[in-house]
Amino acid sequence: MEINKNIKDLKLKKSLLVVMGTHHGIIYTLNSNEITQVDEHRVDTPEYSDKEGMSHRGGTGSSIVGSVLEPKKEKAQEDFSKDFAEKVSDISQKESIESIYLFAPLESKGLIDSDWPDQIKDLIQDRFDGNFVSESPTELLTAIEELHNEKNEIEPTGEAKEILEKTDHIQ
Repeated sequence: MEINKNIKDLKLKKSLLVVMGTHHGIIYTLNSNEITQVDEHRVDTPEYSDKEGMSHRGGTGSSIVGSVLEPKKEKAQEDFSKDFAEKVSDISQKESIESIYLFAPLESKGLIDSDWPDQIKDLIQDRFDGNFVSESPTELLTAIEELHNEKNEIEPTGEAKEILEKTDHIQ
């Protein structure tokens, strides 16, 4: 998919757009002219039987018997994170990537810190917190463009700064 002129004007390095959720992730390559999906990884959500998670009081009424669903979910998230980290690392090396834009939920920060190699974590240019897996590549690029525009805003100095501070309450 070709990218628009505004994104081209940012002169981004050869980059990966890494979009991940808790069980699903997509990897795009971004160069000066186009964005291309290179991989997608999904781990199925664990299936539970009707009896799991049920609890009831034991015969004397003081003990509770049952099972918990969370360990399967956490294990699936950990497996996904490790597999996805390997894919990101392999693609980064194969494509000679210079930077990574990471779109991931805040709750996966711990898994990223533990599963991703340091040389890949060092390539992360910007991080966007949230679940962006269902977003189109165009929307992801728009988020990057908005971030770059915010960073490039020039702070007023001298007399202009004083005037703006005095009129700040008017806005």
